Amino acid sequence: MRTFVLCVMAALAVNTASAVKVDFSTIKTRAQAEAVLDEMRISKSDYERAMFSAVQFGHKDTIRLLLLAGEKINMRGEGSVTPLHFAAHIGKDDMVSFLLAAGADVNARPKHWQEMGPIGSSPLGMLVVFMDEESAERRTRIAKRLLDKGADPDAPVVRAWGNKPAFEPPFSR
Repeated sequence: MRTFVLCVMAALAVNTASAVKVDFSTIKTRAQAEAVLDEMRISKSDYERAMFSAVQFGHKDTIRLLLLAGEKINMRGEGSVTPLHFAAHIGKDDMVSFLLAAGADVNARPKHWQEMGPIGSSPLGMLVVFMDEESAERRTRIAKRLLDKGADPDAPVVRAWGNKPAFEPPFSR
């Protein structure tokens, strides 16, 4: 039996979130998941921010809870990106694997960018945006995983205008 103190990254996710001790093995229905989220004072309108925070901080149980409560694995956040886009963008190898296993669309593209022309990007294209000391090794691992799951290697990548990338993570505000 796993017990976890769930806070959903309090201030980052939802200003009203509170820590709740949860035994995830007992949560089996949508109503139970919604009740836990309600106890944490996370309303349905806050599920999007909670999902992206959970991806950012690697909280798989929070994602499972949100999915059980009715959030979609391919939901669209700010900029019309999915959680998988965001995980690839910030280089979260473990979250990319988790989201793919949960059924995330490996070739999802932001809707409004597709309408604007070839500046849309798949999760694979998001890999070119993040950089750090170990990014080459991590990007290669993530790219291989995405390609193994059917990612389109010819998908357009994010383009930047001046010094500002075309995509900013939801918590860059």
